[in-house]
Amino acid sequence: MMEEALMQVINEIVQEKQSARKFPTYATKREVYDKVRQALNNLWAQGRIKVGDTINDKWIEPV
Repeated sequence: MMEEALMQVINEIVQEKQSARKFPTYATKREVYDKVRQALNNLWAQGRIKVGDTINDKWIEPV
């Protein structure tokens, strides 16, 4: 399941680049991470997850 969601993100990035005629058309790891971060931010804004700080990272849990 997680793999399929990541494949969707990668395909979306590649298709966006192809449509915009941007080259190279591959997705970089940074672009994939940025899309995942945006999705997490949207979930937080919708109140669907809670986020907080740990010593070295952030914790995330569903509401």
